[in-house]
Amino acid sequence: MLRSLIQELAGRGKVVLFSSHELDTVERICSRVVILHRGKLVADDTIERLRTLMELPTLEGIFSQLAVEQDTDAMARQIADLIHA
Repeated sequence: MLRSLIQELAGRGKVVLFSSHELDTVERICSRVVILHRGKLVADDTIERLRTLMELPTLEGIFSQLAVEQDTDAMARQIADLIHA
């Protein structure tokens, strides 16, 4: 329902501000994204242009390059090592 509403409003020329960390959803319904990191603007463009400029296939990959400071894979391994099976 929400996706349909956003697409309907956009189709009518309305600007819709949609804030989410669900980047796969953002990719499906947004034509333009703004990425903030520590309160500073690090990207403001279409998803397609960001994919081309960053040479990355997904918005999640782009977000990781621009706004994630730690190695999430290494962190996940460290947490998994702490969990006793």
